[in-house]
Amino acid sequence: MTPFEDHLVELAARKARAVALIHAHEFVIAADTALLFDGRLLGKADNAAAAIRMLSRLAGRAHRIVTAVYAMAPDGRHASATASARVRLRAWPRERIAEYVRRVRPFYCAGAYAIQDRAGAAIVESIRGDSGTVIGLPPGLVAKILSRLGYPENTKLRSRKI
Repeated sequence: MTPFEDHLVELAARKARAVALIHAHEFVIAADTALLFDGRLLGKADNAAAAIRMLSRLAGRAHRIVTAVYAMAPDGRHASATASARVRLRAWPRERIAEYVRRVRPFYCAGAYAIQDRAGAAIVESIRGDSGTVIGLPPGLVAKILSRLGYPENTKLRSRKI
């Protein structure tokens, strides 16, 4: 793993450990997602102006999204892995980006865009990889990690976003 991926795994591990203190007898899954663009880490925009600036930089260009997943079993065993996807945003003009930010309000998302619904996904031209990685929780990777930890198959998962 790269230092960037190691950092993301550590962030996800901290989240999982904190939740495991409260839910000690349950399997815990945590994830963290970040975006790499031109060799730099781009985080989340905390307001509309920052989102517009970030999306204007990304417009028409490709970048890499990485999600780290960390899971803990009730007995303390843990496993982690990362997944990445390559995303290219549409080359929208600044005015259209501003409208997107007004409608979608993607302030909680790495890169200031969200693909969870049609309005949010409209800015994306292409994705190479699992869209779950871009959203922030790739289901196939989660299943593999849980399997490694002995999570019983065909058990319904409950989720609590913290």
